[in-house]
Amino acid sequence: MDFASLLAQYSDQAEVTSWPARVLLTVLVLGVTAVAVLGMWRGWHRRAERQQEWVGVLPPAPEAPEHGDSASARYVASVRPEQWQVRITAASLGAPGNAIVYVWAQGVLLQREGENNIFLPAEAIKGTQSVRGMAQEVYERDGVLAVTWQAAGGDVITGLRFTDAADQTRIAAALNALAPPSAGSAGGQQEQSGT
Repeated sequence: MDFASLLAQYSDQAEVTSWPARVLLTVLVLGVTAVAVLGMWRGWHRRAERQQEWVGVLPPAPEAPEHGDSASARYVASVRPEQWQVRITAASLGAPGNAIVYVWAQGVLLQREGENNIFLPAEAIKGTQSVRGMAQEVYERDGVLAVTWQAAGGDVITGLRFTDAADQTRIAAALNALAPPSAGSAGGQQEQSGT
């Protein structure tokens, strides 16, 4: 059998694909994907709305101070003490990313890349604790500095990951100096039980 007759044999066979069925299936898959993405987007925003009343309105972020302690860090997440694996998405607290942490007498400023800055006034700071991780992010032992602060509805714990352990120790000391004397130890015990 030569090549020309073999080619003729295969060209005479019926089409395997029905184009209307393929187009319908493609539209169906795209529709299901769009519904799933819309559902995730709505779920994220509804969770933020539920959390907003509890978190309250954060004060506006001031300019970065010229004096005080600062260090580069990764903003990991903010969580509630009883829900260490559930990320708070309200008040622009949901997105992790790189930040510069500034601590001075007025409070702490997280100047974040590509996201809204976060300012926590000094009177809101309750203490710090070194933990392994939070919100499905796990690091080495004591790899995350957990900062406990008072929100409108209760405590919030914000995690910061420093590349240099000396920076973490220095920033923790500066933050603990802002906290009331009794708040640091009580908050630390509560946080430790969450890890």
